[in-house]
Amino acid sequence: MKLFSQICFGGLLGVLTMQTLAWAGIGAPSNSVAVLDFNVENPTASANERVAGLEDFFEVALQKQNVPVLERRNIRLVLAERNLQTGGLLSLETMSQAKFPAVDYFVSGSVAFPAAGEFTLTISAIRAGKATVESTLTRHGAYPNDWLPAIESLAHEVNQRLQLSKPAQPERSEFEMM
Repeated sequence: MKLFSQICFGGLLGVLTMQTLAWAGIGAPSNSVAVLDFNVENPTASANERVAGLEDFFEVALQKQNVPVLERRNIRLVLAERNLQTGGLLSLETMSQAKFPAVDYFVSGSVAFPAAGEFTLTISAIRAGKATVESTLTRHGAYPNDWLPAIESLAHEVNQRLQLSKPAQPERSEFEMM
């Protein structure tokens, strides 16, 4: 990410990147996504351990699809500054209260482990402005072998259904960058 400048933003002095400025409403990308925390059905210590980092894996899978994604760590910083961080979870209610101007869709999900060595992963894409579910997708598989492929395929299908990808930027020569 390119370093933009140091400015005072809502009482927080910090170094802002172009992506941070985008979700502050300056040059906001279209069809941007914020990945919320996923729920674990019938949580146990082993189930929670298996899903650790799932949201980050899904965020990266969307980024691989050229989907403009707001980084979860930056979202948490803004929520903390606005005193909206509760219980450590990024929920739809919290994100709606925060009124992020550059978020077009929220992605949330749930995970179940119905039997030993199996999982069910469900993803919902929610239009931010209307809080309507635009698409819900589910994958079943064997854990851990099908885990990452399921995440990748769900990210791909969410991107296809909602047409989220931004066009790939053409390569620029060294001379054009000067």
